[in-house]
Amino acid sequence: MSSIFDNLFFGHSPPYITPESDLLSQKIDIEYDVGEVCLMIFSFNLFKRITSSMKLARCEFEWSFNTTNLEVFQLDGLQKRFCVHFPSYGGLRTANSLEQLSALGVKKIYAIGLAGGLQEFLEIGDLILLEGSVKGDGISRYYVPDEFPSVADFSLISKLKSKLDSVDKKVHIGLSFGTDALYRESFDLISYLKQLKVLSIDLETSSLFSISRSLGIKACWIGVISDLLINELHKGAAHSENVIEKLFDLTQHVIDLIKSDELS
Repeated sequence: MSSIFDNLFFGHSPPYITPESDLLSQKIDIEYDVGEVCLMIFSFNLFKRITSSMKLARCEFEWSFNTTNLEVFQLDGLQKRFCVHFPSYGGLRTANSLEQLSALGVKKIYAIGLAGGLQEFLEIGDLILLEGSVKGDGISRYYVPDEFPSVADFSLISKLKSKLDSVDKKVHIGLSFGTDALYRESFDLISYLKQLKVLSIDLETSSLFSISRSLGIKACWIGVISDLLINELHKGAAHSENVIEKLFDLTQHVIDLIKSDELS
């Protein structure tokens, strides 16, 4: 069967709407300095908790989109800034956010999220740091060929690993499967991913890694195992108190890394 994606010219002509024009239509100043580093948080409750407890100067910046959030912070006594962003959920929203962040001048993204564990040695609350993602999303095909790898930036994951080692945090390193279909995580799919030694399944990393790389943005993803999909049983809940506390603690370490390494 032929596909629209078989056409080599697909996506090569100018789009009707660009991220710049979309931001301007929302009266967002695309010349505003949001910083070159973004902390991307795939949990709205965590985003609110982190931004409300941030002990840094909050910059006056109006983000007028209703379904996503962005706050800009500045180190005391310095002009260096970074932004904290909630992109909503899923590959589509992740792609749109990457386009908008790129238009605002963001060059590096530290993403934090949740994932379902697939391997029996994993436990709820474990930390995972991804080298890359098996592409199960649909939107990355609008940016890159299917053969294009979906991998994290090595320099960023190296910094994260060193930071976690310095605070004695154990972390699993490997691959995740990025899917668009939460309710199609079938027994057969999970069994096959387990055979391939894939650590986890999530809703954003496939698009995050492939699209960010195509836009020239360095990106990484670190997160917490929120639930387990093992032996045809589903255990745990994505937003349990224990998981959210682990995620909050992890985010504090990532912020420390951004402040000390990226903005110093």
